[in-house]
Amino acid sequence: MPDESILVDAVQSHALPGWRAGYDWSPGALEALRTALPLPKTMDEALAELKRWTTLRNDRQFVRRAYRQASQDEDVMPEPVLQRMKILADLVQFELVLTNIEDLMKRVSFQMAAGKGQQVSGAIGLEAILRDLEAIRQERVIETEDLKTHIRQSTADRAPDQAQAAGSKNGGQSTATERRTAVEAILRSSESQKMTLREIASRVGVSPATVLNIRRRMKTTRSI
Repeated sequence: MPDESILVDAVQSHALPGWRAGYDWSPGALEALRTALPLPKTMDEALAELKRWTTLRNDRQFVRRAYRQASQDEDVMPEPVLQRMKILADLVQFELVLTNIEDLMKRVSFQMAAGKGQQVSGAIGLEAILRDLEAIRQERVIETEDLKTHIRQSTADRAPDQAQAAGSKNGGQSTATERRTAVEAILRSSESQKMTLREIASRVGVSPATVLNIRRRMKTTRSI
């Protein structure tokens, strides 16, 4: 298979002499395997590649048994591919830092299955799970703080706008849409370069936070 050839070629300089001597799996050789093909960055990507290699290995073993081929003790996969599978298993079991419960459940399920073959020690597995739980907790803290900030900004935006609505009959901007349009017009003009957020807000009758939010949305729209 093409990917197999890439992995085998990547570690040829680490091959030991002799027909079945194998490879010297030094840190350099393992790093070559990690970079020969793009290393998965997510749990789903790592599981998908590992499943692909595992399926290919099982299919080849089935064919070997069906045709009663010789060398039954020799693995059907090249040694570099088997090492790549170990690298993927390490990613799934403890290397990837997870930030959501769904991926953590996949890790625990994989570790439970791997534990039957003693592929990873209980201590290493628990350390990875604790690290992931801390990362998830930090994500929740950040999301909560972002939500609080959004609520404070929304409240600050509404209060001045409601006050202005009461005085709109005296010639002010009569609707929030009109006030937003007025702010956008000022921000698009060269005049806005010399004005502060507070000056623009005072001229239109909105809060500085509203002007800031409109300016951010305009920048985002232009970047898209």
